[in-house]
Amino acid sequence: MQNEALDMDSLPAMTENLIFRTANEFSLYVEMSAVKTERTCTDVILSYCEMRDLDPNDISRLVSTSLREKIKIEMQEMGLIPRTSTLEFE
Repeated sequence: MQNEALDMDSLPAMTENLIFRTANEFSLYVEMSAVKTERTCTDVILSYCEMRDLDPNDISRLVSTSLREKIKIEMQEMGLIPRTSTLEFE
């Protein structure tokens, strides 16, 4: 990805040409794509890996801490992993 801002209107068309150098670039792409296409971040990542013929483990360094947390929440909401305890405030 070059030093240009991601344009949400061109995301689906440009995914074949995207190369990410940092976790922030990749995470921004994933989150914007998820919003634009109304899919989960997990689905966007798996689609990207399939398109680029990558194993999801190969891109783990590109998944930022905040994106990991979003994926964790998605998976909890889908019942794929157990929910963690939450604090209740009075």
